[in-house]
Amino acid sequence: MYFAATNPQRVRTLVVASGPFSSVDPKMASSSQQVRLGSAASKEEMEYFDKLRDATSMETKRAVQSMNSSFNLDSLLPQISAPTLIITSDRSALQSVETVLRSQTKIPHSRLLVLTSDAYHVAVAKADECVSNVLAFIQETKQQA
Repeated sequence: MYFAATNPQRVRTLVVASGPFSSVDPKMASSSQQVRLGSAASKEEMEYFDKLRDATSMETKRAVQSMNSSFNLDSLLPQISAPTLIITSDRSALQSVETVLRSQTKIPHSRLLVLTSDAYHVAVAKADECVSNVLAFIQETKQQA
């Protein structure tokens, strides 16, 4: 979102899936994969993402946690000029639909897609639905250009 706001000439479309718009509660860093991926996640999916998390260096984890706990994009959102699709889930532990909607409405030429899921990594939990909606959004944007 920062790149889209500060480099509008280089962005044709923007899709944000589950992205927070402001600081994230530090407790979220230690949330289980079940919370991240939702109740429909398989044991294998959770184990895969546990391996990825465990392979991440402590330095990287601390840097990401620091960044996630101290940002706010509110002032940049109105500067995003590219057509934007925001995707979230209806029962995300990361942020409520109302919170996402407050941020989404600050982005000109944007729309919100709410998928049915209790995952906050909606692009993983609902990958097929996200991909089909993203492809349709890009195609629609091309036709309007």
